[in-house]
Amino acid sequence: MAALPDAARMLAWDHDEKLLAFQNLPGIFATHHIDAAPAPFPLPRGSDLGDVSYERGGEALTFHDYLDRQNVVAMLVIKDGQVRAETYRHGTDETTHWTSWSVGKSVVSTLVGIALHNGAVTSLDDQVVRYVPELRGSAYEPVTLRHMLQMSSGVAWSEDPHTPEPNVATFAASLARQEPGAVLEIARSLPRATVDDSGATVEPGTRFTYSNVEAFLVGLALERATGEHLSEYLARHVWHPFGMESDVWWMSESPGGTDSGAGDFSATLRDYGRFGQFVLDDGVLPDGTRTLPVGWMDEATTWAQHTADPAYPNARPGRYGHFWWNHVPDEPDAEGARGTGTTFTAAGLFGQYIIVDRDTRTVMVQWSVYDAPPVDEMAQETATLFAAIARSGQ
Repeated sequence: MAALPDAARMLAWDHDEKLLAFQNLPGIFATHHIDAAPAPFPLPRGSDLGDVSYERGGEALTFHDYLDRQNVVAMLVIKDGQVRAETYRHGTDETTHWTSWSVGKSVVSTLVGIALHNGAVTSLDDQVVRYVPELRGSAYEPVTLRHMLQMSSGVAWSEDPHTPEPNVATFAASLARQEPGAVLEIARSLPRATVDDSGATVEPGTRFTYSNVEAFLVGLALERATGEHLSEYLARHVWHPFGMESDVWWMSESPGGTDSGAGDFSATLRDYGRFGQFVLDDGVLPDGTRTLPVGWMDEATTWAQHTADPAYPNARPGRYGHFWWNHVPDEPDAEGARGTGTTFTAAGLFGQYIIVDRDTRTVMVQWSVYDAPPVDEMAQETATLFAAIARSGQ
């Protein structure tokens, strides 16, 4: 095997470095390991999905066109609990573990719901300092868990590595150093965002600003509330009881330290699909045990008004819920792109997706290696393909 890429360069890895690194997260970062479940949740084979077609910019395209256009490494489609498509490329197979990147944020959001159901978290309207008292006196003091799940703390942050630090590159470098408490120190140093040159500050819950630090803090709050690492909590409430067939690794801030709430765990394609099935089933385990509050997925995928983007009117009233995205086609068909009204998406850097549609009981998992971070045009093409898959056979 070629030498693994340098963790400190993760935002600048080239195509080949990404392809290698995304399959070997435990060799690059600190991680916690979760064993597979004793008995896997069954994923029976259904009829082949076939070469579903969709339209993009007036051009007729197929499922296989899409795989090349999006540099897809692997793809899984589950409909009504049956595998309808499973494709591996670039040397991957059913045993390959692949990093989630920010797909893991949606897993963290789901764990927050489980903690609410279990009483470890009392309310989403709790201030984060209740669970992370080190943030008292910082810009995060008035911020609630709900604000953070909606990425609307009002704390200044930039996901552009070319802006003045601290920014996403500062966050990434802290994980590469594997230094305990480094992300919390970044969070403590951040100021409140300002509305304009007047210096008026942004109130929590009024402006959407995507932030990996914010997600990390949600994970830290959850670890404090439950007394367990995110990986341990996932194993106890989802991975083992739902029946995941393979091990998983969750990136940690440091050896034995806090698991990253920003995401970044590694699992097999089918187990990503099983997680999609778990949320599609509203957090009900195979034995009938409910793990999420009734209506949790409705709440988590209610798009916050302040996340609305006028450039994407089809995503009304907003594009973000509780660490879940509202990705919709930009060219809805005559049926209004059926399959998107009840669709929600876990999205990760460089083209990682779990997409779920409740009406058609469809789950799609995608692994990709984009040359650049996901751009809206590519996300909308993914939404267009998914809408066509969700409608197929209906």
